[in-house]
Amino acid sequence: MFNDKNTYTTCFLRFDVEVVKAGSSVRWGGAHFALHEDVIASVCDVMAVEERAECSKWLKERDRSGRIAGVDRLRVCAVLERCADQLAILGNIMPDIRRVRPGAEEAEGLCRAERRQTLAKAERDRQVVAQVITDLLSEIQESGTFYSLVQATEEEKRKGDLQPDTFISQELRIKDLQQQLVDIQKEKTLEIERLDGIRTEMEKQLQQVTLQTSKKKNYAISSTDLFIYQGEKMARQKEQSLKEKKKMVQARIEEAIRVQEDTESFLKTEKTDLQEKLEKEQELSILKSQRADIQAQLQSLALKCKEMDQFIIVDEMEREALQLQLEKEQQEKEAATKIQAWWRGTLVRKAMKAKSKAKGGKKGKRKGKGKKK
Repeated sequence: MFNDKNTYTTCFLRFDVEVVKAGSSVRWGGAHFALHEDVIASVCDVMAVEERAECSKWLKERDRSGRIAGVDRLRVCAVLERCADQLAILGNIMPDIRRVRPGAEEAEGLCRAERRQTLAKAERDRQVVAQVITDLLSEIQESGTFYSLVQATEEEKRKGDLQPDTFISQELRIKDLQQQLVDIQKEKTLEIERLDGIRTEMEKQLQQVTLQTSKKKNYAISSTDLFIYQGEKMARQKEQSLKEKKKMVQARIEEAIRVQEDTESFLKTEKTDLQEKLEKEQELSILKSQRADIQAQLQSLALKCKEMDQFIIVDEMEREALQLQLEKEQQEKEAATKIQAWWRGTLVRKAMKAKSKAKGGKKGKRKGKGKKK
């Protein structure tokens, strides 16, 4: 756990622990406190023996100022917190002695009483040590001193002087428990004798009850024979009547079976006819649906034909109108061409006449000049 001298602290708490396994119990031998060189950093044998020797050797070289500061304070706090956690764990794993009743303890005998006392003492020691560690941890965290540890040590030494009185009181307690155990044994003996007397009385009562039971049994047997004879007679009569009823029921069953067979054959025939009718109706419904579909298709085709006829008629009318328009335009073109040709011919003739007149005038002038000459 500690591998370097710098990891040791200047103040530790040492506990000499003796663990004795007796059933489910654990006993602490005691708690002792020391300071500076004699203090070892461990709780419940946390450190090894070599580490304790190294720690003690290193503590002799430390400054004995009585105050812890800096990194040493943090290391001491870490060690003390670990000690407190280990004590808490030990308190949880120890049996809860407070749940044991005093009467049951005395009845279980002297060994159980001694073990209970040992557990009680161990629990008290654990609580005292845990409280000392808690106070010391708080003091170191606040001021860096460990005066509470000194006070706890002095208190423990003072209590140690009173231990002989405690041993005497424990011996008296043991003797008292032994006497109580003897008294309990006497009471148990008297109780056993009383129970033996009760057992004898119960055996006598059992014999009387057995005699009465045998008498009642004999009477019951004779009465039972009479009841059996009468019961057999009534049973024979009932058996005869039941046989007659059985025959009647058998005849009714046969009649019911015959009727059922006839009914089944009739129902089968009806079922066959109904199936044939159903098939025909299904075929008829299919044909009707097909006919309706065909009629719907024919109607749609008729509508389409009408639409196409109308479209054809309109198209023919448009074509005729277009043809007439084209013919009219052609006639107009031809007429315009003829008029244009006629007009051109007229213009040409007029031009030719004017030209011929002009030529004739020139010839006459030329002839007049010649005559004058």
